[in-house]
Amino acid sequence: MAPRFRAEHIGSLIRPATILDAQSLTGQGRKEKSATLDAAVRDVVKTQLTLGITPITNGEYPRRNFFSVIFDKLDGFEFQDAPIPDGFRAEIPIIRGAAATGMMSSMLSPVAVAPIRWVQPAVGDEWAQIREALKDAAGGDDVDLQTLLGRAKITMPSPIVHHIRLKRGTAWTAGSGYKSDAVFFADLTAAYRQEIKSLYNAGCRYIQIDDPDLLYFCDESFLDALEKDGVSPDALLETYLKAHNDCLENRPSDLTMAIHLCRGNLTDERFLTKGSYEKIAPRLFNELQYDSFLLEYDTDKAGSFEPLRHLPVGKTIALGIVSTKDPELEDLNTLEEKVKAAAAIIAEAQNLTIEEVLDNQLAVCPQCGFASAEFNKAVGSEEKMWKKLCLLRDLTQRMWPVS
Repeated sequence: MAPRFRAEHIGSLIRPATILDAQSLTGQGRKEKSATLDAAVRDVVKTQLTLGITPITNGEYPRRNFFSVIFDKLDGFEFQDAPIPDGFRAEIPIIRGAAATGMMSSMLSPVAVAPIRWVQPAVGDEWAQIREALKDAAGGDDVDLQTLLGRAKITMPSPIVHHIRLKRGTAWTAGSGYKSDAVFFADLTAAYRQEIKSLYNAGCRYIQIDDPDLLYFCDESFLDALEKDGVSPDALLETYLKAHNDCLENRPSDLTMAIHLCRGNLTDERFLTKGSYEKIAPRLFNELQYDSFLLEYDTDKAGSFEPLRHLPVGKTIALGIVSTKDPELEDLNTLEEKVKAAAAIIAEAQNLTIEEVLDNQLAVCPQCGFASAEFNKAVGSEEKMWKKLCLLRDLTQRMWPVS
């Protein structure tokens, strides 16, 4: 089956000044903040529709960063201030960078202090905002609304995002009732399944899980640090792959689930993961039950396309060949050559033609979101961001003219 979209974007978009100003409002300013946010989401949805950008998202405008949702809405978690670096595993890129630069001395992290339970939608309000914006665009036509909803996507952080970062044994307390990571993740993934079901029942048909942390297993410094801490990298990876798959258990057949993996969205390399996908590609592509993988491939640091030979028939990849860290606009011809080079590697491994792989398994995207945190603006401006997204749109119109 062909990718849901030929041109993707990861989800987050540069926040307009109105959003950044409104984020500081408290008390009597909350209604104003909500109205400002609703208007901004309507505007960004309209811009995506006007430019033909897919899939349609809310730009993650309501969030402080891409992972600042879900855990705050689940029963059982308490946010605790963990010191940097001592409260975290060694060689976690974001922690390593924060310690080296002095930008943070601690980080609030959710720790399970009681049994984890889903009690209310975590990103349901965000989906409702997207739905209302699309309802306005459809002008009251229900058929048009359903079509537009099919072009929309909601994003969620990975279930492992905090566990992998926190120091070994500190993701849950003795008082939580948990005695093992297996039981902890059994409850957490059950909550994720309920969140996914809630979104599906509200009309969402495309959910993307963001997990830059899985790529730590490509980084030798992280693997060495795990072993020094008495942790088996293979066993920990197995725990995390199972957690992902448990989240997807019994999902509806018409719900597309994708996973986005990258090495980070900051220009300072002290914050970035290193290493080729080769270390984990066989397990990543063959064991994870996602329909699609959105992968960073904007620079040589991601390695070659060779790991893509492990992709099985039936799964798709969006190649992240446009950078959200560099304001320079990529060359259209060079991008096309990269897509064809990736297709050739997959085709040889699957004993298919390049054309068959292009038709059935490949799409393109930026390597990351344009604003993984609310103040990110590495490409320089909203104007440059839209130019990059339009470049991807133009690339797909050239390579897949009927898409």
